[in-house]
Amino acid sequence: MPSGQTGATQANGARLPRPEGSLLSALVDPPLRLAEWAFGLDEIDRMADEVAAGRPVEGADTDLMKRILRATRIEARIDADELTRIPATGPVLCCSNHPLGGADSTALLGAVVARRPDTKILANSLMARFPFLAQYCIFVDPFGGRDAARRNAAAIREALEWLKKGGALVAFPAGEVSAIAWGRWTPADPPWSTVPARIALKAGAKVVPIWCEGTNRGVFHAAGLVHPRLRTALLPAEFISRRGTAVEFRVGRALSTEGLGLDAESLTRLVRGRSELLRRNAPAPRTVQSMAEIAPCASTREELAAEFDALPAEALLSRDGDFRTFAVRASQIPRAFAEIGRLREIAYRAVGEGSGKPSDTDRFDPAYWQLVVWHAANREIVGGYRIGVVDELLRASGVDGLYSATLFEYAPELVEELRDAVELGRSFVRLEYQRQPLPLSLLWKGIGLFLLRHGLSRMFGPVSISNDYDSTSKELIMEFLERHRLAAPFAKQVRPRTPPERRGIPSWTAQERAVAASDFGQLERLVDEIERGKRAVPVLLRHYLRLNARLLAFNLDRDFGDVVDALMLVDMRQIDERIVRYYLGSQGAPDEGVSGR
Repeated sequence: MPSGQTGATQANGARLPRPEGSLLSALVDPPLRLAEWAFGLDEIDRMADEVAAGRPVEGADTDLMKRILRATRIEARIDADELTRIPATGPVLCCSNHPLGGADSTALLGAVVARRPDTKILANSLMARFPFLAQYCIFVDPFGGRDAARRNAAAIREALEWLKKGGALVAFPAGEVSAIAWGRWTPADPPWSTVPARIALKAGAKVVPIWCEGTNRGVFHAAGLVHPRLRTALLPAEFISRRGTAVEFRVGRALSTEGLGLDAESLTRLVRGRSELLRRNAPAPRTVQSMAEIAPCASTREELAAEFDALPAEALLSRDGDFRTFAVRASQIPRAFAEIGRLREIAYRAVGEGSGKPSDTDRFDPAYWQLVVWHAANREIVGGYRIGVVDELLRASGVDGLYSATLFEYAPELVEELRDAVELGRSFVRLEYQRQPLPLSLLWKGIGLFLLRHGLSRMFGPVSISNDYDSTSKELIMEFLERHRLAAPFAKQVRPRTPPERRGIPSWTAQERAVAASDFGQLERLVDEIERGKRAVPVLLRHYLRLNARLLAFNLDRDFGDVVDALMLVDMRQIDERIVRYYLGSQGAPDEGVSGR
């Protein structure tokens, strides 16, 4: 089909071929018309005629895409900010999965054309059944047959030249529509062709991964189990069934093909994996956990202030404007400690965690130190941390005195190794202060001053990864830590009491996973994409990593909102002095909420 031909300009449009001869035609025309109606071909032709009828007599057809979308009544639902991830200029290849057929092709093409008028689509030859798209199509034949190789070579050359000229290209590398199969009842793309990736690499184009949400009707999939051609014959009817609907897409960040060091096959797997990361996963299962009503504040501001005012001078670690940072025992501030437990639970529930109790306190609190940031002018608790001096706890109660021992099993030799450490946990910042940088800085500064006061050099503790994260985000975070931050040989001396379920990332090899999260910045961008900007990598984990923290193990805590605990270890002797001054000083810190155990 020559580029630019649409609808009525074709001899037969989408209709089935008729035999020559008036008598034979009269005999077969009625059943053919019935078949065309059943398969939606007559409606496709009607849409093509509607598009063609509005075509300008002279001049460029700048409104063609608008007429196509109006005639088909199919549109794309894409977040406006995500759409801007498609570069406005320069060669770019947009790759998507292919769950629907004509509907996803039309909707995505319309959206990309709105962003980039210089867009074409690398289309399966079956898309010729939708003649109104011909102006935008570069047709390839994935089915082989006579002259297919010659036609495909010409199409690939055309697509390559289009990208080299700085154009945008949309591709569905699967070539065929997602379908079920015997023994696999979830619709999925067949293996992706490496041709689009090969073109992008040769053209030096950026590649944008896209995920299309949805699937065709049951009759389509059932027909495919009988014979693939029967499924193919139903594509026009599936297209018609989508009229008046919006097709939902997720758009990932553009990948630069320069410097990746991947061949076409590896790039194809990477882009498919990045596309699949964008899908809407079902929420992770949660342990049924009753949530009691948060305890009311039992003390007045005056009563809380009186407790802090009565503390001995050595309890004060630092004074920063109206903020005071104290290290005390719970018994020294009974009223304030009750408020700390209440504020902990509030902060944890806000991020999908929490004990479910009215107040978050436990049997370990009396033996631990409480690091508290107090606002003297407002007379309120701003944030806190729980610190356990390991040597003190071991001498008093053995390994059972460590809170983290309820989550992890320690080898005896590691317990002895950690005698010069403190165990950190139960960190929180009051909700009203979580957008301010100073409270979190003061907590870290307080930890540093506490270590100096006690002559200690190491700290460790569990960092929570909330169950509110998409399972793929959690998997990426865990894989990054295992790949880049594992604390060998100590990691061999720790075992989780409840290992988290590991789902992996389908279709990615070790090489693609390494490229996808090759550094922490890349990990942050991936998590931001998957979480749609609602959640970033946990802020506490970011702080630990900037202090060169190392991973010991992961554990699933079913009693605390099904969080995944990453047990992290920091050795202050192995950190650059400037970083220590920055993160344990009073300078800036991230502005997100914080919780950790």
